[in-house]
Amino acid sequence: MPTKPLEQRQLFNTSRQKLEERFLEYYAETEDSAYIIECALSVQVRNAYSKDDFSFFMKDFIRSLFLTGQKLPENRNLHFFFRDYFTNDEWSRLITRLFESPEEYLFYASRNDPILKIIGPYLSSGSREVTEEATLIAQYKDGAGKRKLLKIRGIDRKAVPSRHSRDILYIMTFLSRFQKNGIKSFAKIVNAHTEYIVASYRFDKSQPSK
Repeated sequence: MPTKPLEQRQLFNTSRQKLEERFLEYYAETEDSAYIIECALSVQVRNAYSKDDFSFFMKDFIRSLFLTGQKLPENRNLHFFFRDYFTNDEWSRLITRLFESPEEYLFYASRNDPILKIIGPYLSSGSREVTEEATLIAQYKDGAGKRKLLKIRGIDRKAVPSRHSRDILYIMTFLSRFQKNGIKSFAKIVNAHTEYIVASYRFDKSQPSK
């Protein structure tokens, strides 16, 4: 029986150990490096808010996919979120592999490096103690313009200031492999305010769409 793709609820709610097992299982059957890398980036988003430690998720495995995998994500922006997975020498090799010219690399680096200086520490933060476990709710639109909710349980409400939360959750719009019936799941972020971090599911309809 074919291995099922990793689902949103698994990526954002499953324990680290079980999630690692699912990554290896799925890759062993499909060898789909691009899909695994996109899933690993979503785990970085989870780590920013989670009370548990998902930092540098499957670092050695993901690094090997970048360096030797036959198929890598086409979106050049997302590669920069894995910069800290590599030594300087490895990163230099990867630049040659991923980008057609030094100019192309510098173009993408100029777009991503400034924001990564701000949100990068959240993506690789470790575990934290919380007095109140909560659930984060963020609203997106899918490729058809319909509402799509991202829910992350077991978070620390104080982990990410509201001024940075939108930038972190915007990462999900880079992930083209999350689809349903050929429609991209996270095409546009609508709301990512702290009001959507709640102890139980709640959606505040008073907030205007953007």
